[in-house]
Amino acid sequence: ADPERARVITVKMLVNHSSGIDSEMMEQWEFDKDRIVDGYEFVRSAPSLFPPGSDLAYSNGATLVAGHLIQTVRGRGWYELIRERIFEPLEMEYAVTQPVEALRHRVALGHLHDENGKVQPASRAHLPLAMAPAGSTLTMSATDQLLFAAMHLRDGLGLNGQRIISEAAARQMREVTAQSSVGGFTQRFGLAWGIGEDGVVRHAGGTIGGCAQLILHVPSGTAISLLTNADTGMNAISEVAQAFLTEQFGIDPMAHYKPQNDQPDWKANGGCAGVYASRNAWYQLDVRDGEVWMAAGACKDAKPDVENPVFRDLKLVPLGDHAFRAVPADGQGLGDFGIFMTMPVGLAGANDDGIFQRFRCGGRVYARVD
Repeated sequence: ADPERARVITVKMLVNHSSGIDSEMMEQWEFDKDRIVDGYEFVRSAPSLFPPGSDLAYSNGATLVAGHLIQTVRGRGWYELIRERIFEPLEMEYAVTQPVEALRHRVALGHLHDENGKVQPASRAHLPLAMAPAGSTLTMSATDQLLFAAMHLRDGLGLNGQRIISEAAARQMREVTAQSSVGGFTQRFGLAWGIGEDGVVRHAGGTIGGCAQLILHVPSGTAISLLTNADTGMNAISEVAQAFLTEQFGIDPMAHYKPQNDQPDWKANGGCAGVYASRNAWYQLDVRDGEVWMAAGACKDAKPDVENPVFRDLKLVPLGDHAFRAVPADGQGLGDFGIFMTMPVGLAGANDDGIFQRFRCGGRVYARVD
């Protein structure tokens, strides 16, 4: 929505999450409106979180724009291009781009925990189809995902000898081009890949009642594909991946996280207080006698619905330098926010008056709105 910033966004910024485009998942639409071009039009109205290239904020909206760009330049649909340029050359037999194709295979339905902790089948299988380039429709077996991973480990050359991308491009994707850090947790991105320590590159994601992660250990040529059909699946994924990588290679996949000690004597000032939001979620910080308290909830019609928080009065434990440990000791339910709050949260972008403009949580950035 900011023409001046839109003009300087590059393709690189779209795929290394430094574009500043504020757009996560959109609301479910009717099927006949759920096209990639419709999603693109939605993202075009998104506000900007920061000057492009100056920070890192994971953005599914930016990835959608990259996918739309591909089909615009090629003059072909994104679904067909993915199938014809990646799946078919790599002989990924159990990989589909469109939900209707999944009916030919055995597909696991996602599962969610209700308010009573009981597991229930998800009401639908996919996030909005308009977000397809951001991964909302891609469906495949672990074996086929490993065929894709092997291509990257062989620098663009599939196991069957088919070259998908150049060797130079494959290596460039694994070079750090954007990063951010808060409370000892550092995030680094190359071109699409998240870059860890000790030769680990990865990407993870979640859908309605499902979580997945693809991890490469480049020095050994090893890939791990972990797919789950439960909203708590990322916990299992993390445990399995950590145990395997530690046993096999003596490395810690979470080495990029160096926890900081609590700083109970640190006192916040009024520059922290305010409402920070994206089009999907909002966080409200209050400062009381130097302590920071937080509430959070979902947005309604792309605006903070502060009257209906998912949780409130969560005390943040200071780590110093305007970073906080947000995981509650008493097990207070955080709803869908829990997965984003297992890592430190923090504030950034203070203006000349010391008023912070951005709140960082789980790789996402939320801009001050009040």
